[in-house]
Amino acid sequence: MGERTPAISVVIPTYNPAQYLREALDSALSQTYGNREIIVVDDGSTDGTPKVLLPYLGHITYLRQANAGVSAARNTGIRAARGEWVAFLDDDDLWHPDKIARQVAAAGGDSGCVASFTDRMELADDTVVQSSVKQVAPQVRSGWILEELFHHNFICTSSVMVRRQTLLALGGFDESLRQSEDWHLWLRIAARHRWAFVDEVLVTHRARPSSLSTSIEGRLAGCRAALEKIVAEVPRLRPLERRIRATQLLSAGTKYYCRGDYRLARAKLAEAIRTNPGVLRSYPYLAITLAPGVLVPAARNLRRAALGIASMLMPRSVR
Repeated sequence: MGERTPAISVVIPTYNPAQYLREALDSALSQTYGNREIIVVDDGSTDGTPKVLLPYLGHITYLRQANAGVSAARNTGIRAARGEWVAFLDDDDLWHPDKIARQVAAAGGDSGCVASFTDRMELADDTVVQSSVKQVAPQVRSGWILEELFHHNFICTSSVMVRRQTLLALGGFDESLRQSEDWHLWLRIAARHRWAFVDEVLVTHRARPSSLSTSIEGRLAGCRAALEKIVAEVPRLRPLERRIRATQLLSAGTKYYCRGDYRLARAKLAEAIRTNPGVLRSYPYLAITLAPGVLVPAARNLRRAALGIASMLMPRSVR
């Protein structure tokens, strides 16, 4: 009898994450849903990643490629996948043991479902900074979510499961994008299909800084590129484009604000207001940057809120 074809292919792109990779792999291997394969795509790691993976080689498919970025690594995994569904897990994130089982059950209850995502919690330096996506996107739901997702990227990549044929039909992740490649693909799916939301916190996402993620201007440029691509492909989103551009500038401004760089924060927030005066959240931050010595000590709650806003449209680091 031949080997059973897996129903779920788990794709884990990895690049120099040796300190976290074991935990991510263990969480994938500990899933209560058994009919799955795990594909680890090493995107040219230069740390101890191959050594970390040695004990797992009998339980995973290990692919290695020259460094080409996270989108290329995920696409390599998609092409190698044999399952009907592809679930993504970043190398520093963790899954609850029932994560896949819950999503399979949700997909089984909707014959038209081609993609699903779950709730998640977010850690920064092992401290919980968001216990649920609903803290920043309270109206998150199943169904046709294109406009809501266009305003806020509330889908964590490690929470996503998509039919492999859907991913192949869309060409996978856009490898030309160095930021927001996930948001771009989720929007392309949302323009064509319904999403299923599993309203349980089944993923722990680590907000891990990198040298490139500290470049706010680079991240802003990457988000703008993704925005231009999705508006060109889905013209009905064009009337919302100015508001999203303003929100991206607000995100950049709040990042500068959180770093204490009030001059650059002021410039981005003022540009956000010029782009779309209706994005009201820009105004209180701009006011604080005009008189930081007086207002900042009294704005600790606003600062915490800024961290949440800043993580929405520019959520992930790049490699």
